[in-house]
Amino acid sequence: MGCEPVFATPPLRSARIIDSRLVGSAEEVTLDSVRVNGLDMYLIMQRFNEATRQVAEKHDVRLLEAALDIPWTDSDFYDFAHNSPAGAQKLGDYFFEHLRASL
Repeated sequence: MGCEPVFATPPLRSARIIDSRLVGSAEEVTLDSVRVNGLDMYLIMQRFNEATRQVAEKHDVRLLEAALDIPWTDSDFYDFAHNSPAGAQKLGDYFFEHLRASL
């Protein structure tokens, strides 16, 4: 029985583009003893996703761009990172659609 690794870029709802401007939440969280706001979290996640893309490309691993491909709304999240039931449904449907041929 074989297996195939799959990477996915995780969605984050701490910032969004409004009228061509990147706007982040002023709410702060602590990340490794450092206080960061929504814009900081967005920029950190952009770097994380870029690193994920580079590793996927280097090792020829399938990459699902969930962060970019799914039209996320505020109601899809409880907070910056955790999906509501509606968001979890969107994510599950997305993964199923992209992976069902491999099942």
